[in-house]
Amino acid sequence: MFLPTDVDGSASEGESILICGSGDVPMSMLAAGLADRVNPEFAWAQCTDPPAVSDVSLRDLIAKHVRQGTGATVDARQLRRPAFRSEAFDSLVDSGYDRDLLVDLLRLPSALQGAVSYPLRDGEQSAMVLARVDALPRPLVEEVFGDRHLHITLRQVRITLVVTFRGPPVPEVAGTFDRVFGVEENRGSPWLDASVWSERGLKARELLVPQPLGSAWNRLGLNPKFLPE
Repeated sequence: MFLPTDVDGSASEGESILICGSGDVPMSMLAAGLADRVNPEFAWAQCTDPPAVSDVSLRDLIAKHVRQGTGATVDARQLRRPAFRSEAFDSLVDSGYDRDLLVDLLRLPSALQGAVSYPLRDGEQSAMVLARVDALPRPLVEEVFGDRHLHITLRQVRITLVVTFRGPPVPEVAGTFDRVFGVEENRGSPWLDASVWSERGLKARELLVPQPLGSAWNRLGLNPKFLPE
């Protein structure tokens, strides 16, 4: 497991981003664009099998970014916190390590630990998309993503986590994310026509009012490589 040496906050931190609303393709493409902005080698997983997506770009994107060895689909078991015995841990860990941070990392759900399973170069950040978490039991979603300490731990190790949730935001969950975007698909139209707006964590260059995702793409600083030719 990757453990950064500059956990005192001197390096850039990660952030947690929630995308909620309607439209698997526009929500997924926005998630990919936001993750790619942090690290083009971002990881991808989803909490239910992907739908029969006609968009070739999204199919290729998912296939490319599923992290080898972790699998594409995350179930409830992989989002539950693992059992942890601190007594056994204390007997194995050298006192020179940041014990509290190591404990926090080991307590992350296994689906999220996969995002920090490889070393990063100095100054580099990691990113992961976790799509369709609404497919999991709501109490579990609230327990995991409503835990502020989980988000603090991910930021500390420079991980940006982008979560998609089909439906309205769950207040107990949305309030723990650094940023929340709303998306509403325009049925029968290209995914770039979906409306997008910021609900939380608004920055000056982001979205004060709903606008087409295609118009917002540059405003958000996302890579044009995802756009259809």
